[in-house]
Formats: sequence, structure tokens, C-alpha cells
Amino acid sequence: MLYAMPVIIGFILDVMFGDPKGIPSPEHLLEMLAAKLRDRYTAEGQTPDKGKGRLCVFLVMGAALLGSAAAVALLYVLFPPIGAVLEGILFWWCLSAKQSFDDTMRVHNYLRDGFISDAGVQISMLADRDTGDLDEDGIVRTTVETVAENSAKDGTAPLFWGMIGGVPLALMYRGAQAARNILGHAETGEDFRTPSKGAYRFMISLPAAIAARQAVIAAGIVKLDGKSAGAMLSRDGKKYPPSSAIHTAFSGALGVQLGGDYSEGGETVHRETVGDEKTEIHFEDIKDADKLMYAVTGVMFVIAALIRAVVCSLL
Repeated sequence: MLYAMPVIIGFILDVMFGDPKGIPSPEHLLEMLAAKLRDRYTAEGQTPDKGKGRLCVFLVMGAALLGSAAAVALLYVLFPPIGAVLEGILFWWCLSAKQSFDDTMRVHNYLRDGFISDAGVQISMLADRDTGDLDEDGIVRTTVETVAENSAKDGTAPLFWGMIGGVPLALMYRGAQAARNILGHAETGEDFRTPSKGAYRFMISLPAAIAARQAVIAAGIVKLDGKSAGAMLSRDGKKYPPSSAIHTAFSGALGVQLGGDYSEGGETVHRETVGDEKTEIHFEDIKDADKLMYAVTGVMFVIAALIRAVVCSLL
């Protein structure tokens, strides 16, 4: 049971408190490290390239993996229960389901109260795209897509890697995400950004594909349309890469159409539409999407805790 305790502790703390306030999280520290490495390799007179980009990503992910493994292993050797508690606290910092819920429900509340411009400002801080020209439908659609993405990257992915390798692998995933957040947004040329995006895609693709299938089960749990979620995933899932296929399950569960072109960095990004618009999209769909996100994360939590408990009993 001790082997499953970190996952249980981390999940409960995230549900209760969300992201820690006033305490630098490991991901924040990893982003600071990535920024320092970025500045080192983009100093005046130096030309960033793929080799330097890979080195930055390797150092950030390596620091996350080895630093957490050393700290947790030392406490497990000295006193296993304390080691499990520390790993649980670190694991809490790897999850962000409640923070995603709080952030996107602010968009919902602004739209409910008629403050469309405030809703647009809020979603601009959450979505990795240009949102200045979005109308109310566009804001809702972008928010639902953001919730779907967060189901995979902030809920399922940390739980999946934590299930396999404990908090060291979960933090290594967060290291890849930190490298993407910092290096991927540096205006230093595509060659420098590609390695950070590649590492993130590698660590998100498998858990995101699992999350898309969990969404079909989770939709039934929260009394959404699980049958349609499965049908849309089967029909439209291949339109997107595995890291984004969960959009199709969410579109079916909510009965709305997602996807389509959007603007990022002033350039139009073409995407296929997914799902059938059975009902006109509405700000209440954000609330349903958040319920589905929690259900998807909960399914992965149960799987992770059970597998770690079974492995512990066998060992």
C-alpha cells in the first residue's frame, strides 16, 4: 500500500487545494532553469541551433529526474513513510486539475454574467493561441478545447508517468513541459524550439491517447454522451495527432463541434473540425467539460493507485 500512497496523497491534495500558493513549485523552478539555459545559449554573438536546444532540454529533464529521485530515495532508505509523504507532496505539484478547473470556470462565470471582454482576457492567459478577436462562441470553443487538453497534460500524463516511475518520471514530464513553455516561446528560430517541442510530444502522446479513451468511459460516469464520445473518437480521432485526439471525445460527449482554424503568433493554423454540432455551443458547455476533465483524471487516478498497490503487494 505504501507504493500507492504518493499517488493518493498527491491527488487528494490537488483536489482539495489546487496548485500550492506562495511556494515555488518544481515546475516553476524547472522553468527558471530552462530560462537561464536559454539565455546562456542565446547570448549576443551566439547562434542557437538544434544541438544547443537538445542540450537545454536534456539538462532540464535530467535535473527533474535525478534531483527528485535522489531526494525521495534518501528518505525512503531512512524512513519509508516519510519518503512516501514527501513523494506525495512532490506529486501534488505535478498535478494541476483543480487549477485548470478554477481558471476555466472563471471564463464560464464571466460569460454567464455578460462580461465577454473579461472572458476573452482570461482565456488569453490559458490558451496557446491568439484570442483577441474571438466572439462569445469562439471563447467557449477555445475554453472547451483547453479543458480537453488539460485533461491529458495536467491530469492523465502526470498520473501515468507517476504510475510507471513515481514522482521522478512525473517530474521529468513536467521538465519536458517546462522546456516547451520557455524554449518553445523563445524568439530564437525554429531550429532551437524544435527539440523542446519534440521532448514534450514524446512524453504527452501516449498518456494523451489513453486519456482520449478514458474520456469515453468518463463521459458515462458524469452522465454525458459516452456513446457519442466513442463514435467521434473512432470517426475523427485520426484527424489530429495522438496528443490532441481527446478533443474528438470531448466533442462527442458534449454534442458540439470543435477544431477549425485558429491564429497563433499572427499566423493562421489550419485544423480539421471534429464532432457534430448537435446543439449550439453555450457557456454551460464549459462546466460540463470541466466535469468530464475531473472524471478523466479520476479514472487515471484509480488505475494508477490500483496498479501501484498491486505491484507493491507482489514485490
